[in-house]
Amino acid sequence: ERFKYNNLSVSCEGIGEKKVTNEQLIKRQYCGHKKDENKTFDYKQLLHPCKLRDIASYFIYDFEGNIKPNPQKTAEEQAKAAYMIKRLHLQNPTLVQYRTETYLAMLNLAETDIKAELNPSQTHYPSFYSMLKQLFDI
Repeated sequence: ERFKYNNLSVSCEGIGEKKVTNEQLIKRQYCGHKKDENKTFDYKQLLHPCKLRDIASYFIYDFEGNIKPNPQKTAEEQAKAAYMIKRLHLQNPTLVQYRTETYLAMLNLAETDIKAELNPSQTHYPSFYSMLKQLFDI
């Protein structure tokens, strides 16, 4: 059951613990590792991407790479989004930086190239696709 697809949806590695040098160890910072740190993960609060077609709509992003619950959702839905952000450490400075860098890189593209990159019919999506679609209003 551990490796069933539905169970892997929140298992992103997020910078796992690995030895870089004898003295340097990169710690687990976000995503599935953070969920597993505390065995009291509340699955009733889980926004499951395999069960929600519109999971991206539960979150909003700003131009600085921050993620927040969507204020247009119900109080219960916002609470679930906040829980996911907190438990998966999605406001981790590394993720915020990655989101900011991705957004700024897209700004260097022509408008037609941005639309092509964010076209929902393509087979490969750029990193932080949901954020980019929201920020570029596509």
